[in-house]
Amino acid sequence: MQLCCVEQFAQDPSWGGFRQLKTQRKVAKKNLGGIAYQIILLRIMPRIPPSNEFKINMKLEAQDPRNVTSICIATVVGITGARLRLRLDGSDNKNDFWRLVDSSDIQPIGTCEKNSGMLQPPLGFRMNASSWPMFLLRTLNGAEMAPASIFKKEPPSPQHNHFKVGMKLEAVDRKNPHLICPATISEVKGEDIFITFDGWRGAFDYWCKYDSSDIFPVGWCSLTGDSLQPPGNRGKSLH
Repeated sequence: MQLCCVEQFAQDPSWGGFRQLKTQRKVAKKNLGGIAYQIILLRIMPRIPPSNEFKINMKLEAQDPRNVTSICIATVVGITGARLRLRLDGSDNKNDFWRLVDSSDIQPIGTCEKNSGMLQPPLGFRMNASSWPMFLLRTLNGAEMAPASIFKKEPPSPQHNHFKVGMKLEAVDRKNPHLICPATISEVKGEDIFITFDGWRGAFDYWCKYDSSDIFPVGWCSLTGDSLQPPGNRGKSLH
């Protein structure tokens, strides 16, 4: 059986929109079998969209994507599907970033202190570094803290890379990360896969790890309510 059947099956209406896991397992096992069935379980079953109970202006702790050793205060400034648009307090909107609600990069306020750590100002903090403690107090005073109950546990990564050239998926446009687009796997090298956006020139294509949180199975956006961008006319720029 060709491994591209994963692509075909992921788009098949019999997949049922991932709604009933037990039914899906039976259908998958009946229609696929062997290694292809295992790929379905590894790559699609664990990526059932997590519920998103966050609200705009909620505060949380987040890893600074430009300085991964620092944990900072962040504010939810945007929500789409299972993703959050975050802004580090003390930074500006040019450095906003997106995370899934089950990302290990985010955590409830107070987690850093419980782990004997210290909250840090973001890289490029707009004020004098000596003003950080007072800024932190003012930022958290009266703010709505995201409750611990709405944070989701990050799912375990598959142990192996089962992707094959030609498989279809949905992927974040990393240069415009609010967008999710139809894409194809064009190359596979070890743990890395090369993502190309369907119908567009290669300026926005990228390499990522096979377990990247920027890639999703076909049908993800229809489940989360995200707007899946249409494929382009080949030869044009993506934006």
